[in-house]
Amino acid sequence: GTVLLGATSVGTSGDPSAHTPVGPAAGTPLARIDRDAGVSVQLRDGSVLWLFGDSSEQTSSGQLRYFVNNTAAWAPAGSPTVTQDAVNGTEPYQFVSPAGSTWTCPADKPTRAMWPLSAVANPSGALDVVTAFFGDVCVGSDPLQIEPRGVAVVRWTYDPSSPPAGRPIRGTVLVHQLFPADLRYGTAAVTDGTWIYGYQCSAPPDDPGVEWPDEFGPCTIGRVPVASVATRSAWTFWNGTSWVASSSSAAPITAAAAPGVDPQLPVSSATVGWDAAHGVYVMAYSPWPGFTDRILVRVATTPQGPWSDAVEVDLPGCDDDVGGVGYFCYAGTVQPQLSTPGLLGLGYYDQLVAVGPNRGQYLTVTVPFSVVIGPG
Repeated sequence: GTVLLGATSVGTSGDPSAHTPVGPAAGTPLARIDRDAGVSVQLRDGSVLWLFGDSSEQTSSGQLRYFVNNTAAWAPAGSPTVTQDAVNGTEPYQFVSPAGSTWTCPADKPTRAMWPLSAVANPSGALDVVTAFFGDVCVGSDPLQIEPRGVAVVRWTYDPSSPPAGRPIRGTVLVHQLFPADLRYGTAAVTDGTWIYGYQCSAPPDDPGVEWPDEFGPCTIGRVPVASVATRSAWTFWNGTSWVASSSSAAPITAAAAPGVDPQLPVSSATVGWDAAHGVYVMAYSPWPGFTDRILVRVATTPQGPWSDAVEVDLPGCDDDVGGVGYFCYAGTVQPQLSTPGLLGLGYYDQLVAVGPNRGQYLTVTVPFSVVIGPG
């Protein structure tokens, strides 16, 4: 389909390419790892840092061989989806930990976890400084039982003369709970070298099974000088015409839906990236109900928009059934390092790519895509 917004039009037609898995090469110790999220950031030499959420592997009998809350991996420029992971005994290394933080969890959601939301890279001399935003959460026995505890800012530094191929990648927490739990700026992020722009999309109180599409949103945006990203008072927010100090004055950056119409906004995280192949910012995310077989895509010519209406991309193999249990896809992301003129790079987590044991994997695709920007 094609959508129009002012002088900008965006469209996609045709099926996505065959999917490509993101992970270690076959035959390596972590080749059967199952991990979600799939947040990526391209570094100055074209290599890619991948940040994943829950990372695990099962034995042939379905028992957990290991489970690590969040992990990171590096992939070289020529093979951006083939990660060169370090092995901690028989499992991957954790990227960042809530240990030492002060936030607490209730008895019914006792597990503290950190999930990657977004990441950007900025040059610092001969190095790249990666700023990553992580959601601090409390998780119950049911993975849908989640209470947010704010957004953490994490830093990692890349030296292109000494890439971390096969070496542990560990981030440093600059601050936990940069914003209160109901503000999630950093859910998506981009940078122009001077500013880091962080996005947040409102969501109703977590109550799995009773949320509806029109309860989500709006999405708003803030920005902060790169060097001050971990200082709450340095952030300002787009009120529709200018950047202001109060987050309560932030204006919606996506058009409101008509009454009773699905606004098609993110139900969890979203991603935003500068897509050089098409000359626009691209927003991509999994729509309601989150576990789905599609990704929605919007474009804009500035970080604050205005953003186009959503284009829908149908994903292959995202509606499976094993023993009466449904397996779907989620964590739709934009992957601009995979884009080429006429093709948009996207990523998503597929809950089922193999059976015996059942296993998921983060995958990437490209989809036919075109953007036309008029003189306005």
